[in-house]
Amino acid sequence: PVYKFHGTSVEGVNGICKDGFRQPDASNPNMDKKSGGTKLPMYGHGVYLASDSTKSAQKEYTQGSNMLLVCKTLLGRSLTLTKPDNHLEKKKLRKMGFDSVFAPAGSAVRFDEYIVYDARQVVVAYVVHFKQGHARLPATPLSSASSGGRFSIKPSDVYGAKRDGEVDDTK
Repeated sequence: PVYKFHGTSVEGVNGICKDGFRQPDASNPNMDKKSGGTKLPMYGHGVYLASDSTKSAQKEYTQGSNMLLVCKTLLGRSLTLTKPDNHLEKKKLRKMGFDSVFAPAGSAVRFDEYIVYDARQVVVAYVVHFKQGHARLPATPLSSASSGGRFSIKPSDVYGAKRDGEVDDTK
């Protein structure tokens, strides 16, 4: 699994965290938000994710929620596309031998995007709450300097996290 970002509204965050992602399809489409909901999404009816939080944090996706989902994602074998194909769907992709789509930055999209066509390939790991604006980055911890600049974040390092990795939302 890899971790990818997904931006959505408050209602979307609550629904996805409660029931998981729903699989968009022709009978229950997720229309393209940039078009005002009048066009099919660039790569068809799938769950769209990004490697860069900047992409997912755009107001058109979060609808002002200031929340991002960090999702554990199973991409499987990805088909790289440099041009949109808004008629992609699970059956068509699987027939070609792929499990997901990768649209690289600088092709038809500004940021790397990943699309899966089976909602079971995506599970929410974290909900990130953020504020708009430019944050100042903290100094690099001393422990990371001695490890060549590499360090990892443990659940205990996250504000409000409990020992078992669950988040305490009472704080």
